[in-house]
Amino acid sequence: CTCTHLHKIACAGKGFYFEDIPVDTMAAPYVDGADFIISVNGDSMEPTYHDGDLVYVQKSQIVNIGDIGIFILNGECYIKEAGEKGLISHNPKYDLIPGNENIICIGRVLERVPEEYTA
Repeated sequence: CTCTHLHKIACAGKGFYFEDIPVDTMAAPYVDGADFIISVNGDSMEPTYHDGDLVYVQKSQIVNIGDIGIFILNGECYIKEAGEKGLISHNPKYDLIPGNENIICIGRVLERVPEEYTA
C-alpha cells in the first residue's frame, strides 16, 4: 500500500517541533488501522525503537496506559509509552515527562515498518 510518511519527527529524545512537517508518500505493507507512518528520531525509546525506525500510527486522541503513542507537548512531538504519571521513555537515561493537560495525543503506534522499507 502507499502510506503518508511524516519524516523524522517522533522524537525519542528531548522533542521535535511539530511545524513545517516534511511529508511524502512511501510504499509499505498494509497494516490494518494504520493512518500514517512516522519516523523515530533519537534514542529514548531504545531498545524498543531506534533512531531512524519507521512506525505505523493509528490516529487516536486517547491511548491506554502501556500503549506506545505519538504525543505533542508545547509544540514538540514525542514517541513514548503512556504511563499513569506521564510519558515514559524505555531508555533509562531519560526521565519521565510528567502528565499534564497540555499533552496532546496524536495516535497509537501499531508496529514497526519492516526494515526493507526504511532505506
